[in-house]
Amino acid sequence: MEEVLSKYFSGEATDEEIKSVHEWRSATENNSKEFLEFKKIWLSAQPLEEGNQAMLNSILADEESAPKIIPIWNQKFFRIAAAIIVALGLVFALYPKKTDNPYGQVVAEVTPFELPDGSVATLQRGASITIGDFKDKREVFLTGKAFFEVERNEEKPFVVNTTNVLVEVLGTSFVVDARLEKSAVEVMVSSGKVAMAQNPEVFGRRAMKINLEKGEMGIIQVGERGIKKRKIIDDNFLSWKTGVITFKSTSLNEVSKTMNEVYGVTFDYENQMLKNCVLTARFNDKTVEEVVEIIAETFNFTYVKTNDKVLFTGNSCK
Repeated sequence: MEEVLSKYFSGEATDEEIKSVHEWRSATENNSKEFLEFKKIWLSAQPLEEGNQAMLNSILADEESAPKIIPIWNQKFFRIAAAIIVALGLVFALYPKKTDNPYGQVVAEVTPFELPDGSVATLQRGASITIGDFKDKREVFLTGKAFFEVERNEEKPFVVNTTNVLVEVLGTSFVVDARLEKSAVEVMVSSGKVAMAQNPEVFGRRAMKINLEKGEMGIIQVGERGIKKRKIIDDNFLSWKTGVITFKSTSLNEVSKTMNEVYGVTFDYENQMLKNCVLTARFNDKTVEEVVEIIAETFNFTYVKTNDKVLFTGNSCK
């Protein structure tokens, strides 16, 4: 590079060599310093003849106009790019985030879904729901168990489809239990009125339909004809949603079923006689650990909880 610089300062460098000097000098701050030092040394070694004055003036002018090494963060393009990045960051922060469509997904915990008409479907663990367009009619397709709170619209009935059952309402609240592991589909009415029908695609022209009111439930049993209609006798049919559990002289065998509905745990006993112990208690928004601890203290049991199983040990129902 020294030879090229000597030719550069003496005015003998070719266009290609001049270009290489400029590129080398602009590459780093250290190269720029070396360029100026070499220039000073070269100038000090040259006689100041009049014939050389124009050339020297040109070199000195070149020094004044030499490109400066500007840190990247001070360069114009970098400042513009940084401003764009900041602006985009604000857009993404302020603009509502697009989420994956949750419909059709099996939920791992109790999950509420607000539907396009303002109705709410609260799904139990293991359930999934898909919906129609809600323009011509309000229609959902359910697998599993869900509680529906339907906005009233007399011009557009709300329809819940399951494999075997059609539920049609105008505006009410009710539970549909269509879990695949059960041998029946149940509809329990919490408020208002519900029309429950056998799916004609499954039952054909013999499909039946009944009306249910608050406090009533309908049952379609697999392999049986017709629809059974009963009063709801289970005080805890909504406990999995509300978190409020009530037991009135209830055997631990039945308590275990409710615990499985609400928390996904079941009871077992070293002494099988313990499942006949009866419990009277009310739990409001308690954790599963708190409920199990209270039950154990009530009967003077010891217990071990492993995943979804609670093993009680005791001699009797004290």
